[in-house]
Amino acid sequence: MDTHGGLVEKSKLSPQQQKMVDEIMKGDKGGEKTEKLTSSILKDSGYKELAGAKYHGGSNKGFDHVIQDADGTVIIIDSKQLANSGATKLGTSNAGVQLSENAIRATLPNLPINSAARKAIEKALDSGKLKTAVIGVDKKTGNVLFTPFTVKPKK
Repeated sequence: MDTHGGLVEKSKLSPQQQKMVDEIMKGDKGGEKTEKLTSSILKDSGYKELAGAKYHGGSNKGFDHVIQDADGTVIIIDSKQLANSGATKLGTSNAGVQLSENAIRATLPNLPINSAARKAIEKALDSGKLKTAVIGVDKKTGNVLFTPFTVKPKK
């Protein structure tokens, strides 16, 4: 995905995606619209989302998006709501900070055992080819922000 330093300008999105952004800017409390936009952008960028990233049929259980590069690198992407300031934060649970290695490892057993997402994440964890990122819509500009990052364990 060519993000020009983490930014996809609204004007560069397809007309359908621009409409999705307009709806998100009006509000997306549960995040479903942002997840659909992210899926659309990933598809248009040539990425295929791996099946089985969620569990128990819930839209908030599991991982929002799991994709794999040709070299085997797996990227777990979380679609987030950005505040008007452009900020967002990761959730925390007993397993740790969202998208940390501990939280990822705690989520894996809940995914369908033979799912493409689970298998790819397990292999990427073992080979060191797992990356994480957050994607969200800037509600002031309508631009889409893509931010790769690593959650560092607390010392």
